[in-house]
Amino acid sequence: MKIQDNYMIISTLGIIDSLSEFLKRRISTKIVGRSIQLKTNSKIKECILTLPNEFNVSGSVVGLLKGEMLFSKKCLSIFVFANSNPIAINLVLELLKSLGVKIENLSICLEISCKDVTNVNKLIENAIEFWSKNTNIFSHRLKDKIKLRYKFKPNAICGTLHLRINNKILRGILQITTNLGIQVAKTNKIFAIDFIRGIIAAEGNININSKTKCLRMVRISAKLKKDREEFKKILRCIGIKIYSKDMRTIGKKEARELNWKSSGRGGAILINRFSNFIVLLEVDAFAIYPEKRNNFLSGFIEMKSTKNLLRFKKLPETFTLEIMKKTFKLSRKPIDTKNNFLKLNFIRQISGTGRSNNPLIFKLTGRAEKVLGHINNYFGLI
Repeated sequence: MKIQDNYMIISTLGIIDSLSEFLKRRISTKIVGRSIQLKTNSKIKECILTLPNEFNVSGSVVGLLKGEMLFSKKCLSIFVFANSNPIAINLVLELLKSLGVKIENLSICLEISCKDVTNVNKLIENAIEFWSKNTNIFSHRLKDKIKLRYKFKPNAICGTLHLRINNKILRGILQITTNLGIQVAKTNKIFAIDFIRGIIAAEGNININSKTKCLRMVRISAKLKKDREEFKKILRCIGIKIYSKDMRTIGKKEARELNWKSSGRGGAILINRFSNFIVLLEVDAFAIYPEKRNNFLSGFIEMKSTKNLLRFKKLPETFTLEIMKKTFKLSRKPIDTKNNFLKLNFIRQISGTGRSNNPLIFKLTGRAEKVLGHINNYFGLI
């Protein structure tokens, strides 16, 4: 395996042993032109998949697969990927295509929540039009299987698309690839950033304070503690520190003991603090899911620290605390803001001792300028 930017380049022959171990079956190989045919030896049913000698997998796809790839515990053959975001669906379709899987060989199900919807047929029609327009899946395929969920309101207005295929070798390849990608993301920052984009698109949630409209936290759901620990290592790799305890998984039995109305709760990593939000903004952690990005930014712009940063654009290129006090019309010098922004590397001291005849002089850093540029791109506030 080789790493190039945010991609893993995986040798098909190089993972045969891992595939045999995963499937608990011997895998026979046959060279077919520039491809390799893999076949399981089984008295009941053979499984065949023809792969290229090498294939590429991005960090974002690894994150998507880790978050949204559904496995049947009873059957090692079944692979399902489900998402309500066409960007995520297209990324996974692109990977499947590179692994020799044709769209026509996929079983496709469009799941639509329709509680309290007066015109369900119109909702279905809009969903089919949306998915056929934003993916390479023809509308007649989308009509083949539609599952209506009458108990749930339509949060995802165009439904959730499920991609399903029954192939042991493919499922094994995807599981091994995902495991390899997680190990790479723990130490490779570029790959880790792309992985976080994928896992946030799959399992990320934005929490906004209902009263102040400020961003409170970003949650990454993960039921298993092992997964949460791995995700935290990857977050540390890109410069994010976790300060809060995980939201732990609570099963149905414990939920009943706590007298909860719901049947339980899945675990999650809680990302808070302005310093972490800045990192998420800098690495464009919400690149795959525009709706989540918009929710994040709408809460981020309401934070006190963000508003303080926007005020700095009113200052001259170099400034003192006294200039800040007058420009911002404050009753005293903004010592706390200065200390906070020094810590965040938003301003730097360029001269001065702090004495009355030699005041400290500061300047905005390149990091602050880039963050202000991000805000301007989305809101046009500067």
